[in-house]
Order: sequence, then C-alpha cells, then structure tokens
Amino acid sequence: MTLVVLDTSFLLPFLGIRVRGVDGRVLKRIEELATKRGGGPRLCYHELMLPELAAKAFSTSLREGLEAVPEEAIEGFLSIVSGMFIEVLATTREDLNVAYALRLVGHKDFFDCIAYAAAKTRRGRLLTLDRSLRESVEEAGLDTSVLMSQREFLALR
Repeated sequence: MTLVVLDTSFLLPFLGIRVRGVDGRVLKRIEELATKRGGGPRLCYHELMLPELAAKAFSTSLREGLEAVPEEAIEGFLSIVSGMFIEVLATTREDLNVAYALRLVGHKDFFDCIAYAAAKTRRGRLLTLDRSLRESVEEAGLDTSVLMSQREFLALR
C-alpha cells in the first residue's frame, strides 16, 4: 500500500478554504479514500504541519473580515487532528534529520521540509503543488521521486 503525505493545499478545501490549482477530482478521491478504510493509498499528514493548517484557517477568516473562524473550518480541522479523516503521523528522529538536511540546502519553508521528510523517511510520496520545493529538491540532488503530482495521485489504485 502506497503512503501519501498530503501537503496542506489538499486539506484546506476540507476546511472550506478554496485553493487555486487543486483539482476537484483529487479532492473527491481524497474524500473517497478517507471515508473508505482499507484498500488504496494510505493518506497522511504530519503532526508538525497542523499549526500551518490552523494558521491558514485563521488568516483566511481574518482576510475575509469574519468575527470568528467558520464552524466548517473548525470541524474540518478537528476531524484531521483526531486522525478520523486521515492518519496523523508522529514525529520521528529521521523526520527531523531529513527536514533539516533539506533546510540546509536552502529550502526555507519549514512545513515543506517536514512534509518531504515524512514521505521520504516512510518510503512514501508527497502530494504537492509546490514548485519551489521541487526546484530545491532537484537543485540539491535529493530524491525527486518522493514528490507526486495530482495526475500521479489520480492514477494510484
């Protein structure tokens, strides 16, 4: 079974936040896999990325001038944190070492480094839209096969 670490862009829509570039078919497939236990890829999100998810929900609510974070966002966040929607990965020593190695070669986004490390250390894939991450990994001569496009994700069975 393939392990797929989801980048934050693919979870924000489940908090009611639209993300440009995310294919609706990918979201539908994520929802199908998340509600169907067994069979298909194992969907995951790293625990150290949860603050990024919450921060984006807050910043979106503030930008829209809302008095509070919408209930849909809170419910979506809590379902992710609980592990009921997808698996939340615990931090390992290897995650931290690989993430730091990526940071050392110049990639500045901590959460990207953690997502890449989570997939790499578990022999999985990272579903991401992030071009700068791909460029950093390529320029550093690191393993680009960890990175997965939406087209590749849709082809998984």
